[in-house]
Amino acid sequence: MKVGTICKLKVDCLGNKAGTLGVVFYDYGNGFQAIFENGNLDGFSRTSKMYDSLRKGVGDVIEADHFLEEVGFEESLAGYQFKNVLQVSEDYRRGLFNIAWSEKWKKPKGDKE
Repeated sequence: MKVGTICKLKVDCLGNKAGTLGVVFYDYGNGFQAIFENGNLDGFSRTSKMYDSLRKGVGDVIEADHFLEEVGFEESLAGYQFKNVLQVSEDYRRGLFNIAWSEKWKKPKGDKE
């Protein structure tokens, strides 16, 4: 997922319930980092596989696919420049990422604005 991608957790993670929205703020090639509504952040691999015991009949799945579902893309966050996690935390505190979990993205797909 590229910077600015809005994503939704498929499973509980980082103190967030499944369905919680996040946004990708850093793409490092074989993975990316996302921050979530509660301010917690984590990295997700595009290449590492893990066994998905939650989905019967599915063997190994890519880590990012296990945890996240793409919801959309927020152009206003696409140019975010990652410096370090302290800066990300400060930007979160200042509300920079709030658009990512606004009502715009909480609407089910197909709903009109």
